[in-house]
Amino acid sequence: MKKLIVLLVFALLISSTVIGQSKIEKFEIKSAEVKGVTYSIDIVLPIGYDSTKKYPIIYMTDWWFASHLAKSLMPILMYNIKPIIIVGIQDKSTITPNDWNRNRSRDLTPTNEKTSDKLSGLPAGTSGGAKHFLAFIKKELIPTVEKKYASDTEKRGYFGYSLGGLFGTYIILNEPQLFKNYLIGSPSLWWDDYLLAKELKKIKAESFASIKSIFLAVEEEGSQLQSYSQMREQILKKKLKNLQLESVIILGESHMTAIPSAMIKGLKFLYGK
Repeated sequence: MKKLIVLLVFALLISSTVIGQSKIEKFEIKSAEVKGVTYSIDIVLPIGYDSTKKYPIIYMTDWWFASHLAKSLMPILMYNIKPIIIVGIQDKSTITPNDWNRNRSRDLTPTNEKTSDKLSGLPAGTSGGAKHFLAFIKKELIPTVEKKYASDTEKRGYFGYSLGGLFGTYIILNEPQLFKNYLIGSPSLWWDDYLLAKELKKIKAESFASIKSIFLAVEEEGSQLQSYSQMREQILKKKLKNLQLESVIILGESHMTAIPSAMIKGLKFLYGK
């Protein structure tokens, strides 16, 4: 019996690997908006990609860290979500965890925080480049991707976790129409004394008119829970009838181990069959 179970599991793994092979294409963009930075872009195409059809495209930050997870989940999620194109974004210079920490602190944060730079072991003035990174995505990345790949712009999505969730909130506050669907995981709204949480209180409900859905997730305990609660509360206060909001607290997980659940649940909510 044990041998049969092992064989069945092995067969399942083999079949999912064969069935679930996604084609991955790569290119680079030397950014004019983020001076001196070249971004490496991965395009994960759905199985059976057909250029005559249109596909939802979801843009993911922190690709250096999350790429293996996202790619490995696609063979599983293909049974639960519609075919999507994933665009993974990463600074080409990212080779080590320190590189990743430095580059994400620069791109994903809205203001320069010298204290946070110091705590992260970064040179003063490193953080606070969200304005330029957003301009890169809007003016350079999206036009390049959607000119080459068959995209459904009405289903364009963004996924960001932690500082990526902070950046997703920044997009909602400044360029909400850029994406129709937002997957915000464990947003670091504590940044700069909860600056973006305060701005969410001020933003008018009409600013959300172009957004179709927001998936908001957080781990069970920790400082991020307050950020999640504040964001959820402010969105609900807007009483947005045409916006689908799903908010989830992932039980029994830490800030890092909640990432797979956030990704799976979020993609199923945004692009489920």
